[in-house]
Amino acid sequence: MLTSGQCIRFFAGSLGTVVGGRGFLNCVWELTYRCNARCFMCDYWQRPREPQRELSTADIKTGLAKIAEHGCRLINFSGGEPTLRMDLEDVVAFACERGMWTSVVTNGSHLTRARLARLRDAGPDSLFISLDSLDPKRHDTNRGFPGLHGRVLECLDWLADDFAVGHRIAGLMVIIGDENLSEIAGLVETAASRGLWALVQPRHARKTGAGNHITAVSVSLVRSLLFSKERTGSVLNSRGYLRALLDQGKDCTGSRCRAGEKYFSIGPYGYLHPCVDMPAAGHVLKDEISVVCSASARAGVHACSGCRYCFKGEADATLSLGGCLEKAQLALQIIRQDAKKRRSRKRARHWQRAV
Repeated sequence: MLTSGQCIRFFAGSLGTVVGGRGFLNCVWELTYRCNARCFMCDYWQRPREPQRELSTADIKTGLAKIAEHGCRLINFSGGEPTLRMDLEDVVAFACERGMWTSVVTNGSHLTRARLARLRDAGPDSLFISLDSLDPKRHDTNRGFPGLHGRVLECLDWLADDFAVGHRIAGLMVIIGDENLSEIAGLVETAASRGLWALVQPRHARKTGAGNHITAVSVSLVRSLLFSKERTGSVLNSRGYLRALLDQGKDCTGSRCRAGEKYFSIGPYGYLHPCVDMPAAGHVLKDEISVVCSASARAGVHACSGCRYCFKGEADATLSLGGCLEKAQLALQIIRQDAKKRRSRKRARHWQRAV
């Protein structure tokens, strides 16, 4: 977990990356394709499971050291389901030691209170748990995992009590789909009522190979999210990203995408990709990281019809002066919220002793 000073240095460094034009800002490392859920919006669980091909803990650390040397400032560990790797805490701790802002996204199924405590002690800066519906049956059906909704709610309470202290960010990852558009405001409130954050992301059919459908996001929904962001501060997405959601479904072929320039991804077997949905351009242990911005790798990016569900959305929002300033404001907000929580807990302990 980054300290107050490190938060400020992180965003100052991010601004330098934008202004100076050098170095990578963001990496998504998919630690495994294994997953114990059967989400209809994702096909990872249908892919061949080859855990023996996954990088070892030592190899992952070698890769992390390499990308840190290339200036990578933010890393998001995902999957598959990243908690299926029992070395997750070790990997997260190593990334934190290298000064990277470290994030984990999980479906919550493998989190116990003890596991969450170990993960917290590893030092990640943010942890998000997927929740897509207020209706237990709908969420569990969409995720192909009976009983998952109840487990997620339990995990959210643990997050609020045990994890969301210091300068950590924790909350819900909400996938926006045609089936839950009317529930987004309620899901944001579910996070806000616990003092947690909500992070939204539209569903994209590339994950299942079912064409190029992206859920159409209405003006009213974007306004609602922006209102919640201003009123409660519980929506973590940047204003730029939320406004860009209105472009969902438009053909963005030819528009500038920074995949392979400012952000990239690494798969479970170590292959480097300009974007999670792009072919491999090299290997983290064998090639220079810059291979993801080679002419051949970038050709695929230029030919992409575009999306904002991942890199081209929130990551691009940071690649501007206004975006960097907004992220800096976020860091200060986190610091102020933490100070408020500490004062509240101190008063509670005082009254307990008085009684």
